[in-house]
Amino acid sequence: MVNINRFPAILLAGPPHAGKSVLAYHLTNFLKNKETAFILLRATPDGEGDWFLEAHRQVAMLLRTQAKGEFTPKLVQRAVRAVRYRQLPMLVDVGGRPRDEQWEIPKACTHYILLYREEADRRFWQEPLDAMGLLPIARFRSELHGEDKVQEHAGVLEGVISGLDRRKVRLDRAFEALAQRVHGLFDYTQEEMEAIHLAQAPSGVPIVIVRELAQQIGVRRDPQKGWWWEPEDLARVPAALPGRESVGLYGRGPVWLTAAIAGMVSDFWLFDARHFGWMQPPPVYFASQQSSEEVTFLFQQEDEGRVRLRIQLHEPFIVPAPLHLPPLPEGRGVILDGKAPAWLYAALVRALRPFFAEQYVFEPRGGPQQGRCLPVFVSGGGS
Repeated sequence: MVNINRFPAILLAGPPHAGKSVLAYHLTNFLKNKETAFILLRATPDGEGDWFLEAHRQVAMLLRTQAKGEFTPKLVQRAVRAVRYRQLPMLVDVGGRPRDEQWEIPKACTHYILLYREEADRRFWQEPLDAMGLLPIARFRSELHGEDKVQEHAGVLEGVISGLDRRKVRLDRAFEALAQRVHGLFDYTQEEMEAIHLAQAPSGVPIVIVRELAQQIGVRRDPQKGWWWEPEDLARVPAALPGRESVGLYGRGPVWLTAAIAGMVSDFWLFDARHFGWMQPPPVYFASQQSSEEVTFLFQQEDEGRVRLRIQLHEPFIVPAPLHLPPLPEGRGVILDGKAPAWLYAALVRALRPFFAEQYVFEPRGGPQQGRCLPVFVSGGGS
């Protein structure tokens, strides 16, 4: 199938431990700060997302172990679909050593950035990528220490990029040149991007743009990471919504924010830029004789009258389908915990709200030892 998507898809290529995840994280922050519309697709089952670099190290390593998986034909198929039908410019991390059908994921991309440590690693990647017709943006030898060396050859950045160490990162001129090049490729105006997506919005549904909502209620803007939502911001959200009947949520924001707003209105839509465009959360069934094929739910008793609902995905790329939960335990509050898409969290919050006076989303960022539980609904708390 020929890829005719208008948006670029840039593959982050290279062997394991070359610094791709660290590069992806800091490119993401650079682009966010530029208010660039894009998506980072980690088309790999290792479970290593931005939280791995932001969370406390002990928590991150535990979550990484829990999220570890294997490439399956279904994962590859869905990753290829996500790249081919992207609705935003995309960065794609496919892992360090593709095999067999896994090469279909790079084949769906349009450009590549290659990091390597040894010449053999460069050849392993560059030859098939060039044969696929992907356009090179940069080829850098990655070194933890030393100085950056940047030159341009036939429009391609080459040389050395150093300091991609997850514990003590140091970004210099190679990163700056590369980030500016990526930004140039992704530089659709906000107006162009929003016009494309909002034209596809469900008819008659008032649309809330996350960026405009943040500005309206005074969310703090971090100079490096953009709008930085905190739990106390939720108290000002209900008054800023266009009523409590129907809302369509558009734009980048934390999963817990999407989940909280989903629980505030009767009819909820969200824009899933990663896979599905405009969609509604799927239905949830309790004490069902069926099981959800691609996700497992497990309730565990916690202290202080709370229960924890652990979410475990069997595939990194799951499609919206009815969710089947075990019988509900008794408790005042429920903590939703697990790596899952925003639409799944939205579905759970909406379904569980009548049964629990308090709902929380576990967030691995920010906690000194064990992350933190962010309140998305507390009865009588204004949300």
